[in-house]
Amino acid sequence: MNSGALFEKFRGIKVLVVDDEKIFHDILGSILESLGFDSCFAFNGEEGLEVFKRESPQLVMTDIYMTKKNGLVLARDIQRLNERVPIILMTGSISENSIVFSPDLKIVTVLMKPFKLLDILSAVEKGLRNLDEADYLKMMTLNNK
Repeated sequence: MNSGALFEKFRGIKVLVVDDEKIFHDILGSILESLGFDSCFAFNGEEGLEVFKRESPQLVMTDIYMTKKNGLVLARDIQRLNERVPIILMTGSISENSIVFSPDLKIVTVLMKPFKLLDILSAVEKGLRNLDEADYLKMMTLNNK
């Protein structure tokens, strides 16, 4: 399946973008919207967890370094609520320490900032491939309630 067909198949899913910089909300929101996705946003990990609980997104993109709860802690909290939600981490600076995850943390990929459009498309495609048909149908049913 090519990327276009994959994105079309998952048209309308909701993506949560968590980043403490509004510019990344704007950039990612525009790209995701152009691909046919719905977006919701948060500025820190605590807010991200609340938005996740309220909006039930099918994919999460989160910055690693934020106040009030970093992206790794947020990822762990989200996966405790729903272990099947694909999570993409984003960061402007990466060190060996920041990419050492506990074995139970399922991260799709790490996007380096500043990122290129192809990097974003590749990360989202990889995240969507982690959703199987049953997950997708269940998530769409929950979103349409």
